[in-house]
Amino acid sequence: MNLPDPLLGQTLLDAAPVVVVLVDAQGRIEYLNPWGERLTGHRADALVGRDWFDILAPAADRPAWRQRFHNLLAGAPPRLSVYPLLTATGDLLEIEWSAQTLADESGQIRQVVAIGRDVTDRVRAERTLLDSERRYRALFDANPQPMWVYDLETLAFLAVNDA
Repeated sequence: MNLPDPLLGQTLLDAAPVVVVLVDAQGRIEYLNPWGERLTGHRADALVGRDWFDILAPAADRPAWRQRFHNLLAGAPPRLSVYPLLTATGDLLEIEWSAQTLADESGQIRQVVAIGRDVTDRVRAERTLLDSERRYRALFDANPQPMWVYDLETLAFLAVNDA
């Protein structure tokens, strides 16, 4: 479906509460929407022409980002992935990314559009829950008192510690 008015498309990009970034086949930024500016702390006009990975990917994650980008350019199907994004202030945000290649009339991939949703709060909550679960599991397993967990209906043991 084509949008009836190009201005509507720009309005959607400007209003969407997600990061929308357009990069060329070399990974240079061509466009960043206003939400992306707010989230990253970078002005779009200062990013145009610069390498996406060098600016917004944490150093440790750059190889994985670049590999996913090259896989996409080579025809790998797009998939949702969570990668940290480095803001202008040095903070890390967890972003769930989806990307799609854009080809010219001859089929040559010229650009990649990536859409990212901030899932930082969700990822941090999941990590906190997993850490808590690990700590309580360790307390249960190492407790010198015999402990067990059982199903109230069947009375089947679900977990028993070493003691």
